[in-house]
Amino acid sequence: MVRKTMKMYWLLSALFSLTDSFFFGTYAVFLTTRGMNLLEINMVNAVFMASVFFLEIPTGAYADIFGRKKSVVLSCFIFSLSMLIYFFSHNFWLFVLAEAIGAVGVAFGSGAMEAWAVDSLKFHGYDGGMENVFRRENQFRQAAIIIGSITGGYIGSINIALPWLFCSIGSALVGLFAMWKMKEVYFCHESSEKRIESIGKIAKDSVQYGLKNRSVFFAIGFGGLLLFSTQAFNMQWSLVFHEKYDFPVSDLGWIFAGISLSMMLGNQISVWAKKLFRKEKDAFVLSQSVTAVGMIAASMMSGARIFIPSFFFQEFGRGIIAPLKQSYINHRIPSEKRATILSFDSMIGKGFAALGLVGSGYLANTYSISLAWLVSGIVLSIAVVVFAKLKNGE
Repeated sequence: MVRKTMKMYWLLSALFSLTDSFFFGTYAVFLTTRGMNLLEINMVNAVFMASVFFLEIPTGAYADIFGRKKSVVLSCFIFSLSMLIYFFSHNFWLFVLAEAIGAVGVAFGSGAMEAWAVDSLKFHGYDGGMENVFRRENQFRQAAIIIGSITGGYIGSINIALPWLFCSIGSALVGLFAMWKMKEVYFCHESSEKRIESIGKIAKDSVQYGLKNRSVFFAIGFGGLLLFSTQAFNMQWSLVFHEKYDFPVSDLGWIFAGISLSMMLGNQISVWAKKLFRKEKDAFVLSQSVTAVGMIAASMMSGARIFIPSFFFQEFGRGIIAPLKQSYINHRIPSEKRATILSFDSMIGKGFAALGLVGSGYLANTYSISLAWLVSGIVLSIAVVVFAKLKNGE
């Protein structure tokens, strides 16, 4: 059952990523065709991040009390509705509505699948390390994103709005599959009244745990600063490739595939990074010096021959941290609060991301994308230096 559970975790994660990724290569370009400027594009996505920030804890508590399977299935169907609204939208406020609804869906799914995998494996007697489980999950997820983003690029070249429709249909189908295939044998059912009363207590205790446990908060804080720094790249890369370097819409999916391949390679290198550094916290903090260097180099935009390798180098660096951080946090949190604490981690990350979107959007719209990227690289460089010197309480 251990191997079967792993395979189901990897498959579900890949399916979620596949259906979510059809618009990844064309997102910002699509919004520009609807009349959005650089600041408005980032503000639309900032609404999503801010909404998830407020929803993460209650939805995480819902997953811990009512079951991770229910939370995942709800996530799929709500996200499907959000993508459908995006497909039909033509103005800023409808995009804001779509993002807010999408945030509800993402919040229900955030942490729930990961918590389901960890606790299911423990229930079936797995006592090995989680690094390889999360590393393989990241690889399968990135492989699915490659397929989805390339497909979405070609679909978008026909009609720039079509990728959103494909996302909507795909997400609903994955929800049906999860409803059918996810098993939650470890989960203990309680009365509805007791569950509802427990949500508040679980949420409160989990937030306090995340704040007071220094080793956990260390990883959450650094992860938040990383997300703050990367939003300029996340939102503006397609515009740089499309407008500055004249890549057609159909090629944007291939570029995003390159991003995913770079992150997959980073996932693989994470095993080496953990062996290189004696402490887990040093592994995921110092690995991001690679990301910072790539960011600063890419921000110079001094010709495609330098820009393109630099851009993918920072994506490679970002791939290193994912399995390291997942394993680090999951080793330090109790099972009964796992989904909520992981949601707290995601909540802090989304809060930092929202701030990063507003700040980088303002810089890009008022000055230049190049400046927004340079500032992002400098902020991450400072974060790496500061957190490398900080102790995590262990």
